[in-house]
Amino acid sequence: MHAKEVGLRIQGAALAKWRVQKSRMALILGAVLGLVTTAVAGVRAVRSGAKRRVAEAVQRDNEDQYRTLLNEVHDYAILMLDLKGHVVTWNSSAERIKGYGAQQIIGEHFSCFFPHDDIKRGRPEEILRIAAANGRHEEQSMRVRKDGSQFVASITYTALKDAAGRPRGFSESPAI
Repeated sequence: MHAKEVGLRIQGAALAKWRVQKSRMALILGAVLGLVTTAVAGVRAVRSGAKRRVAEAVQRDNEDQYRTLLNEVHDYAILMLDLKGHVVTWNSSAERIKGYGAQQIIGEHFSCFFPHDDIKRGRPEEILRIAAANGRHEEQSMRVRKDGSQFVASITYTALKDAAGRPRGFSESPAI
C-alpha cells in the first residue's frame, strides 16, 4: 500500500508540475499577446495621428487657396452671411466696393448696405426669405457704402446648405 501511495504522490507531483508549466505558458503567451496588441494599437495611433495631420494640412491648404481665389476676384464683392444676415466672411473686393474693412463689418447685419427706406420696409429680411425659399435671388438695386454714398449693384443671394441639406447661411455677390 505504501508503494501505491508513493506512486500516487509521484503521479500527483507530475500532474502539478505539468499544470504549473501549462500556467506559465499561458501567462507568457498572454503577456506576449498583450505586448503585440499594445504595439499594434500604438502603430495605429501613430498612423491615425499622421493621417489626421495630413488631412489638417490639406484642409489648411484648401482654405488658403480659397481665400486667395476670393481675394483675387476684383469685380465682385463676395461675402457670406449667417442665417440671420450677419456678415461672416469678407473679401478684398467687398472692402474696395463697400468701403468697410473686414474687422469693421464681420458680425454686423447686412442691412447696413441698404438705403434707409428699404430697411424701414424690411427689404433685407424679405430678400433672405426669398433666397431661402427659392435657393437663390437676383436683383439690381441701390446699395449704400460705408461713407453713405449709394451705388447701383447687380446682386445674387444664394442660400447655402450643409452636406445634410440643412440651411447654414447665404452668400451675397454684388457687382457694380
